[in-house]
Amino acid sequence: MPRRDAGEKTELPAILDAGGDAEEDGALDIAHIVPAAFEWPDDLPATITTVQPRPLVPRRAPILKYAAIGAVMVATVLALVLGYVRSSQENETARSRALTAQLAQAQSALARGDFIATERELAVLAAAYPGHPGVRELSDALDRRMQEQLARQEELREATLKATRSLALGAPAPSVAKAPPAAQAPVAVAPAPPVAVQEPEKSECNAALAALALCAAGSGR
Repeated sequence: MPRRDAGEKTELPAILDAGGDAEEDGALDIAHIVPAAFEWPDDLPATITTVQPRPLVPRRAPILKYAAIGAVMVATVLALVLGYVRSSQENETARSRALTAQLAQAQSALARGDFIATERELAVLAAAYPGHPGVRELSDALDRRMQEQLARQEELREATLKATRSLALGAPAPSVAKAPPAAQAPVAVAPAPPVAVQEPEKSECNAALAALALCAAGSGR
């Protein structure tokens, strides 16, 4: 219905007499009361249409932002883990190469019989790689070689003692050096007594005395 037509056709309400009796007031019927005229505002549309509420659409921008941040964090963690694993592998490879080279040097020294150099290399290996099977094998090999060398030295010493004893038993007893003979003092020869000229009657006696003197001189010589 148009607004102006509705205003023209609407009748004014009946004004009740305030001074009427109470009975007349009670006898009035509510149906005889006519609503007052209503003027439609000009700024409102002629017809009111109900607007359906729009469904709430979730905001995708924050969700995408958080998802991107999470993806970046996961990628960073993976890169760190992969870098650590790769570095560990490289370090392990370098340690393995160094161990192989040191074991080769120690084995070469042991093959030459240089036990001092072998013990030095073995001490370094035991400090850097404790409990490694290669280090234990090298230590056992060094112990065996040292025991074998000690056994050979003991056998050589015993053989030397036996040879010395056999030579001592078979050799003649050393001769005692004789003292040089003492120098003999020269025997003093008594001078021959002067032969006196005797008379003819005593010639035989004088000849006997001379013979005795000559005999004594010959024995002194």
